[in-house]
Amino acid sequence: VCVAPYSFTQDLTLYPYYSTDAVKFIIQEDGTYGVYRGESIKGVTELEIPAFHNNIAVTKILESAFNHSDCNDLVSGRIPDTITLIGASAFSSCQSLESIEVYKGKEGTYETFYSSKDGVLIREDMGTTYLELVPRAKKGDFTIPDNVDRILTRAFYYSELSNITIPNNVIGIPKYAFYNCEQLTEVTFTGNAPA
Repeated sequence: VCVAPYSFTQDLTLYPYYSTDAVKFIIQEDGTYGVYRGESIKGVTELEIPAFHNNIAVTKILESAFNHSDCNDLVSGRIPDTITLIGASAFSSCQSLESIEVYKGKEGTYETFYSSKDGVLIREDMGTTYLELVPRAKKGDFTIPDNVDRILTRAFYYSELSNITIPNNVIGIPKYAFYNCEQLTEVTFTGNAPA
């Protein structure tokens, strides 16, 4: 196969390929959309979930949404801050996932539940801040943000991190928080070790 370069005499604008089939939109009881992996997700490396679909807010990432071998190539994800719920195991099988970023989904002031810092997913709920998800392929050292109060079960599920620093304001680490973290060699507490 030989590919010859094109010669253009005018400016050319190239647009990235965008497939709406990578994500399936499912209407929820409250009239908003939840998302689930679509037919064309296999091979997708970067995924951005839109804040709106057909002018209706996208507010949920459904349970096990991207928990499938077809999602193994996913390296980065961007989710809108309009998301109010991320179902259990939503990204569990994304073994190449290095970062999740939460972006501002709409204009104005409104209540948000999710944010991100250093590529990890953080949830704020009723005055408590939770470390919800550290992407599986995130490597190296990681310091949990100072505003985190609790670490959720399986937050570091199969993480490839080698060193984790936990700030003194973390008051709870549940069973299985570090489930199958084979690369983890050191956990440092900056205060007293939590229960």
